[in-house]
Amino acid sequence: VERDQGETSMLDHTGGYLKYRATPDVTFYIGDVRPGIGVGTLYARQTRSALGSPVSRANGIGKLGTVSSDENGALRGVAARTTFRNLSILALYARSTWDATIQDSLATLRLSGQHATENGIAGKDALGEITKLLIARVGTKDTSIGVTLSRSAFTHLLDLNGIQGRAHTHAAVEVNLRLGSGHVFGEIVRSQSTASESQQRALSAVGAVRFGSRTQRLTILGRRLEPEYVGIRSAPPAAYGGNNEQGIGISTEMRRS
Repeated sequence: VERDQGETSMLDHTGGYLKYRATPDVTFYIGDVRPGIGVGTLYARQTRSALGSPVSRANGIGKLGTVSSDENGALRGVAARTTFRNLSILALYARSTWDATIQDSLATLRLSGQHATENGIAGKDALGEITKLLIARVGTKDTSIGVTLSRSAFTHLLDLNGIQGRAHTHAAVEVNLRLGSGHVFGEIVRSQSTASESQQRALSAVGAVRFGSRTQRLTILGRRLEPEYVGIRSAPPAAYGGNNEQGIGISTEMRRS
């Protein structure tokens, strides 16, 4: 249960979920969930203001977490996950809402808890969304390849840093490979934003190579985000779209044994 500054109801935002394991291989979810896929270029469990670099932590691949007090980002619906040997499939259907600012039928997402309009204070600036998501992954915890198909349609035209669309479609491929003390992981995402009379397509990729042991590690990471790429539930720096970024990062970690 959460309320922003200026809102009149303590029940302005609520969240919760129910998890039911029907068999050892089949699990159902009902309520608010937040998928985590690959390194977060498309779906991340971290929010836009998450600390640290999500792309340096590949151990979150394929996790499905619950919503926090953050109003935006969770998927509210039903999901089913099934496994057969080394194959895992997750299907989800959600009807969610975003806390947005809507003016002249154009919606923008609010990035803070401060409402700027009377409709926002009254809780009437809700942007509706219908999401269909399918994830298939084959492999083990250390070595896997996965494919994600996702489509979200909105009740209003959504403006994300200048990129406008009523629907966003994504196709992604992720790879996670461990070889001895080495680790290769990354993903490639194709996005398409569709407005009434136009379409914008973009291709983005993040990849990394990691070497070392538990106490000392070296990570080399590269990313390319096209300006038209839209990842409404992406982790930084891909969150919300409007990026134009190419770069290489090198980091080292040292821990006590």
